[in-house]
Amino acid sequence: MFSWEIGNFISIRVGRGRAELKQVREKLDQLEVRVTTARDREATLALIEPALTHRLSLFDTAYLRHALGHGGALASRDAALLDAAVTAGVDVFDLRD
Repeated sequence: MFSWEIGNFISIRVGRGRAELKQVREKLDQLEVRVTTARDREATLALIEPALTHRLSLFDTAYLRHALGHGGALASRDAALLDAAVTAGVDVFDLRD
């Protein structure tokens, strides 16, 4: 999921002339990003209740749970996700322009 999300983000930024692909890839390589395998069916379904409780999408809930479970930071442009992460004590990178 992350690989697709970050790929889409980079594609949009480069496509709009707001970044150079080579430079973005070099910066991405400098980050210590760990990508895990996708959740199984039950783990995915278990995200529905907390997603509804916090009014987040299932994707955003998965990102938040992952950051909480692995001690990582969370980068997003989504205000609701950023607010939920701050409330949960997760370090955030606000990507809103």
